[in-house]
Amino acid sequence: MISPAPGTATAVPSLEDRSLFDDARLAHLASVVRKMATPYSIDSRGRVTRTALPPAGVDASDGVVTTVRDLARFDATLRYDYLLDPSTTQRAWTRVGPSLPTGLGWFVQEYNGNAIVWQFGIVENAYSSLIVKVPNRGLTFILLANSDNLSAPFALENGDVTASVFARLFLRLYLP
Repeated sequence: MISPAPGTATAVPSLEDRSLFDDARLAHLASVVRKMATPYSIDSRGRVTRTALPPAGVDASDGVVTTVRDLARFDATLRYDYLLDPSTTQRAWTRVGPSLPTGLGWFVQEYNGNAIVWQFGIVENAYSSLIVKVPNRGLTFILLANSDNLSAPFALENGDVTASVFARLFLRLYLP
């Protein structure tokens, strides 16, 4: 990846940021954050309001800011086994147990006889995302939104990607 930033807080660097990154890198990180899509909330009547989010760092579950191209590069590293050993990817994309809908960091389910691995993200009243992979077909479907309405209405945390109208359409089109 070329343009990731560890959260939005690096746009106004702390003393710790300055100890980790030189001035050129800090300038680059700030430019990545400035290019972020403007977040919006949408109320039940469909009214759109710009959202102001406080600066945030990065942790194990969220906060990385990057470009669509970098996300596509990341996906390619998974598809062509550049990032992980194939056995590691296989373990990540295998259910941990019969009662859990997840592997290691990915939701795992089956659709029309095909293994589906997927993940979603949500920042309340601001952003959402959905990534659906069909490994045996080499397909990836990536959706990014600058509101939470891509993920929030579908209760994806329950582990069923077909709850999403977007994922369902993708799956019906490519895995009839």
